Amino acid sequence: MPNVLEPPRAAPTAVASHAGADVRPPRAKRAAAPAAASWTWWPVRDQLPIAVLAVVSVLASAFATALRLGSPTLGVVAAAALAVAFARVWLPVTYRVDRKGLRLSRLGRTRAVAWSRVSGYHVGAGSVTLYVSVGRFARSGRRAATALRVPLPEGDGVAAAVLAERLAALRETRG
Repeated sequence: MPNVLEPPRAAPTAVASHAGADVRPPRAKRAAAPAAASWTWWPVRDQLPIAVLAVVSVLASAFATALRLGSPTLGVVAAAALAVAFARVWLPVTYRVDRKGLRLSRLGRTRAVAWSRVSGYHVGAGSVTLYVSVGRFARSGRRAATALRVPLPEGDGVAAAVLAERLAALRETRG
């Protein structure tokens, strides 16, 4: 899969004409990325093998619990507890990228991450990992950060363009 977040290669700046004067080629007109983009990622739909593995794991663990403890009721309780623990696999997440930052919405709850809190990022295959500063440790005073994986929508060039623009601006401000 081509990396959609790589900046385009620069065009030549000058071309010598027959008369010896520099003639600048016309700039390629690129459509500016829109100010914001949003997409929904649902692992059950977008990554079916992982969802099937989660279902099989929950059912196998519940069956093993019921068999080992000799109580089908405890097997059902174990299945319910594991189903809640695997909530990130079952529930869709809506991502919104704009000039202010990134918003993740799941079950009506929204988590906002401002670009000023992003201390770094890594572009991987099909996703971007953002390193988000969450404060400082009390004893050592070192900065604490957490990693936030943002899956990229396949075939959605608008979302990738907005995210690429925001990451380029982040790279310019960080040096």
